[in-house]
Amino acid sequence: MSLEGHRLSPDESFGVFNRSNGSFVLPSLPFELSALVPVTGVETLSVHLGKHHQAYVDGANRLMAPMAKKFETAVEVIRFARSIQAIGLLEQAGQTLNHGFFWTCHQAAGLTRPEGSLEIAINGKFGDFAGFTDAAIALGKTRVGSGWIWLVADQEGAVRLELTHDAETLLDDPNLVALLVCDIWEHAYYLDRDSDRAGWIDGFFAQLADWSMAKSRYEFGLSREPDAA
Repeated sequence: MSLEGHRLSPDESFGVFNRSNGSFVLPSLPFELSALVPVTGVETLSVHLGKHHQAYVDGANRLMAPMAKKFETAVEVIRFARSIQAIGLLEQAGQTLNHGFFWTCHQAAGLTRPEGSLEIAINGKFGDFAGFTDAAIALGKTRVGSGWIWLVADQEGAVRLELTHDAETLLDDPNLVALLVCDIWEHAYYLDRDSDRAGWIDGFFAQLADWSMAKSRYEFGLSREPDAA
């Protein structure tokens, strides 16, 4: 399956869910493994996708297998897992979906800075793009363990950064539109830069992030009705 693009809908799964059989799948990247060098090396990307992301896919499918319920979307799996407090499934499904969105947040070439209405919103919140990246780095430094840095917008169009821990996801939150996410688990960067998390966060948002996609999600998100929880 190829990764979904800029679409926003309650069932968006970013290529990680096969609706026909109700299972998670590993997505195909829309760029070559070498396309993100030097920020992300070929080995890092290969291991991240083929080892770590694959393990989450396998784990989620294994935990869903005994259930009689057939799921229609990745978000449905996550909301179901929350409702019955199935922590293992919530973690595996959350990591699988987070990674699917994370891959769509990358670009091999294109817009490397926010523009238009998204730029206005970011400048209003953080002063300018440098202020935004500084805030993202500072937020990432507050997390001792693993997690995710999110750029999100609320229903009024106000943007902010959010930090989630470990496998937690924001992609099932009906009141937020996720614009970008940066993986700050060590497997995202340690082969390239050892423990330099700050350098990784800066490199991701300044060189790899698909700001064209983020702008489309921001503008489309403002025009939609909130998803039902």
